[in-house]
Amino acid sequence: MDLKIIRPILVMLLTILVLSQAIIADDSLVSPIFLKRHSGKYYDTSRTITKDQVQALIEAARWAPSSHNDQPWNFIICDRIQTPEAFDKALNTIKTTNQKWAKYAALLVIVVARTSLLYKGKPNEYAEYDTGSAAISMALQAADLGLMAHQLGGFDKEKIVEVFQLPENFKPMTIMAIGYESSQPDNEPKPRERRPIGENFFMGEWGSP
Repeated sequence: MDLKIIRPILVMLLTILVLSQAIIADDSLVSPIFLKRHSGKYYDTSRTITKDQVQALIEAARWAPSSHNDQPWNFIICDRIQTPEAFDKALNTIKTTNQKWAKYAALLVIVVARTSLLYKGKPNEYAEYDTGSAAISMALQAADLGLMAHQLGGFDKEKIVEVFQLPENFKPMTIMAIGYESSQPDNEPKPRERRPIGENFFMGEWGSP
């Protein structure tokens, strides 16, 4: 075969090889807390969460970053033991398929975004983004405390607004089930998977891994 034809093919193959090696995931590069955090569905009902642990969860969310430091989030914490009526109200807004496992969590935390700026009263286009930042901060703090936080979207948002009497411009984003993970034999963690880095992360331009 003509060398002029082979050469560009070899260059292309070499480029692909180099790029593929450059975007191979390396979990050892990140803090273990990111790998420890996961969303299981088995909770240990024999273990309760202490007030200090709840306070730590609150502080973690409280110190999340936000646009203009507006902190457009609210968290309604429903404790299965301490506030059973609130817990049941939150649970009843969740889809039946999720209730089956969420009912065993120690806490159901309703995460709410305030969609208007606190001081200016104008719409806050970053409210949901910032509230998500606070939520993942709480979830990571839960993992650091040896707890498991599972954020779920399968719930009735309108019902949340109604039963918890949320004011106007406050939008329920998620319900987070938090508690100790069960160590029962039938609780086999599923392998965690992520897409190849090159599908979601680009260097310098769109589509460039």
